[in-house]
Amino acid sequence: MNGLLIAAAVVLAVVVIALLVTAPLMKRAEQAAVDRATELVGGSAEVRRIEHRAVGFGTEPEDAGGLRGMGVLAASADQLVFVTWRPMAEHVIDRATVTTIDTATADVADANKAMIEVTSTIDGHEVVSSFRVPEPVDWLDELGYDWGPEGRPALDEA
Repeated sequence: MNGLLIAAAVVLAVVVIALLVTAPLMKRAEQAAVDRATELVGGSAEVRRIEHRAVGFGTEPEDAGGLRGMGVLAASADQLVFVTWRPMAEHVIDRATVTTIDTATADVADANKAMIEVTSTIDGHEVVSSFRVPEPVDWLDELGYDWGPEGRPALDEA
């Protein structure tokens, strides 16, 4: 029994040390992605909306350059940019090429499930890029989503 407690304490110590070491590294990677996304949209004066902790779900078709993983989503009047934290990679969508903004879920106000889908034309082909963000309703507003006759959903502030 004592051996099991010692092993559990050692594993816990290793996990805590690993978290202490990786947390600053991830914070630096996040900030580098924020800086790059800001640069890609034309600088901080051009940023209309930015989300530091967005998740990219790639593109359909897959070879269209979309990225998967944790990253930064930034929008200006002309660009929509997704930059992953590690490894740093970027996916830029010219907003003039966007044809449709949609969501893959019925309950768009549910931030845990709502996915934003941006359909654009890249090199003459239709490409769907997917993202998950903590505040999907605000992002859909920014991107020009058509809420239909019901209008924008009322959000529970809690």
